[in-house]
Amino acid sequence: MLTMPELDISHPTSFAALDLVRRIPGVQVLPARGFATSMTDFAAWADGRGARRLLMEDHYRLARRRLDILMEGDGRGIQLDAELGYQVQRRTVVSLGWRYWYLESTDGKRTLPNFPGSLELPVTELYSKRTGATLSVRHLW
Repeated sequence: MLTMPELDISHPTSFAALDLVRRIPGVQVLPARGFATSMTDFAAWADGRGARRLLMEDHYRLARRRLDILMEGDGRGIQLDAELGYQVQRRTVVSLGWRYWYLESTDGKRTLPNFPGSLELPVTELYSKRTGATLSVRHLW
């Protein structure tokens, strides 16, 4: 009889995948590794938001402060998204969209995370512009 060796898997990113790996004998599910934040810490952050929207931008900002990954300076940016969806089946939507992202920063500093005595690195000029098509498939459960 063929036996399955012990296997460690990082916590899957979907409930369906998590259900699948939990049903396989000999598989140990390790803690999630999302942006250096445990699922318990993330749930506490989300619960603390109350009636406010859950924006990942706010979570990342808090995580960067907690981990001492800081960027300070002057700058500006914008992100624009447009999307057109088509219902292909009941409760299933396929969407095609366009994203534009622009960031400009001047005269700032960046601190490296978790390094005692790390240098503050100057950000003299940073410019980033991205555009691209997006495709998404959503199923409403």
